[in-house]
Amino acid sequence: MRASQRELCETLANNSGQPAVGVRVVLPSSVPGSPRHLRRLRIDCLELARRKGPPTFFIALTCNPYWPEIQAALLPGQSAADRPDVVVRVFHARLLDMIAFLKTDFCGRRRCIIRVIEYQMRGLPHAHIALAVENPPSSAEEIDALISCEVPAEPGPLRDCVLRHMIHRCTSACHPHDPDQECIKGCPW
Repeated sequence: MRASQRELCETLANNSGQPAVGVRVVLPSSVPGSPRHLRRLRIDCLELARRKGPPTFFIALTCNPYWPEIQAALLPGQSAADRPDVVVRVFHARLLDMIAFLKTDFCGRRRCIIRVIEYQMRGLPHAHIALAVENPPSSAEEIDALISCEVPAEPGPLRDCVLRHMIHRCTSACHPHDPDQECIKGCPW
């Protein structure tokens, strides 16, 4: 047993079950979410970027509470917020599918993939993925072949999804004081 573990056992035995008030507790880096764990992850990412080079692509994957897998698991009257277990499982499955796709050399041989999962204010998971490839696109044509920023012309489910989820619609939050004022997000309509 290590000395720190021995000290912990002795301290617990001497306290006779009474919790120590005001005693500083330092969580080790093996505890997920602790300051030391987050610091270790940050240092690992910075070292990876130093060795492998900067990322080529930054990808965000946001959970959609209307994904069919989530909606199918809800009982009548429930929302995704009522079933965080289902939301996290579906998001994790979709994230693994995304990572598997990124590992297929769709844009060249990859150097590394880094991902971070966080939770939004609404409670939905959100992933940031940094992807570094060996031969990054160097011309506008190469970038345009990989990245598209347009509403699909043909009617169908893809066009419906883009129109529903990817286009800003002004709400009262965009005009906090005067509805006749310009949108604070810069939306022209």
